Amino acid sequence: MSLDALKQRVAPPVAPLETGSPEQWAAAEAQLGVQFPDDYKALVDTYGTGGFNDFLYVFNPFARNQYRNLFKGKDVMLDAYNVSRSQFPEYSPYPAFPETGGLLPWGTTDNGDELYWQTEGQPNAWSLVLFDARHGRNERYQLGITDFLAQFFSGTLKSRVLPEDLLMEDEDQFFASRA
Repeated sequence: MSLDALKQRVAPPVAPLETGSPEQWAAAEAQLGVQFPDDYKALVDTYGTGGFNDFLYVFNPFARNQYRNLFKGKDVMLDAYNVSRSQFPEYSPYPAFPETGGLLPWGTTDNGDELYWQTEGQPNAWSLVLFDARHGRNERYQLGITDFLAQFFSGTLKSRVLPEDLLMEDEDQFFASRA
């Protein structure tokens, strides 16, 4: 399982912050109007709120911090994406959520890179789309979040969007934080 591979590379916090109960997950899915991929729910329940190498942040529907909260981050990113799409459609080729197959944000980086699901088909089969904030390019991966992160942090997946120096020489870390 990819979460196990990720945990071997990046240790989760002993006491993850702001994880969800089954009832909270059901309420978050009802609020969004779609089910989340299972690996995303497992990731949030294992790591909680925080960031990988204090650089890549996965949105959490239970985070109190507006910059880490899925619902608040989603609104900000989709507003910006829609503006960019109307002005530069060649750089923003995908529809935005809640359109069929639309992009739904799942995270961001300190560089301003944007991380999305392409909500096409069943949630466990959603692709990942990454947008480079500095060069206007994007990448699409037919992987779940935990597979993507496990492969990226193990060095087996190369990205033109995520910087190589995000990978630590010694040990990658997850920093739990509400800030």
